[in-house]
Amino acid sequence: MASSLGAAFGVAISAAIFAAGQTLHVTEGVGLIQARGGEVVVMRPGDTVYTPPGEEHRHGAAPEHFMTHLAMWEAPAPGDDRPETEWGAHLTDDEHLRATPPVPTGPR
Repeated sequence: MASSLGAAFGVAISAAIFAAGQTLHVTEGVGLIQARGGEVVVMRPGDTVYTPPGEEHRHGAAPEHFMTHLAMWEAPAPGDDRPETEWGAHLTDDEHLRATPPVPTGPR
């Protein structure tokens, strides 16, 4: 799946759990990813992030930024009755902004 997210448009960000894990590759913009209970990590073009099977995480564009990314995941193995994806509750704009550290500008 290729997706373009823009925090400026108030995109709802929700947590998700992927039965077989998920790989994200950022192609443009600035994004954020966070595993449940973990630190918020800034993602930039060229970054690839893997979330292991069963890890609840959320990702999206950083506030006042846009992000285009490829999201890749596999279906569970045959005979595995878990759903491919479990979606959590959406974050409100206020929750997203409170949970987001300042995003550094300029080169890495």
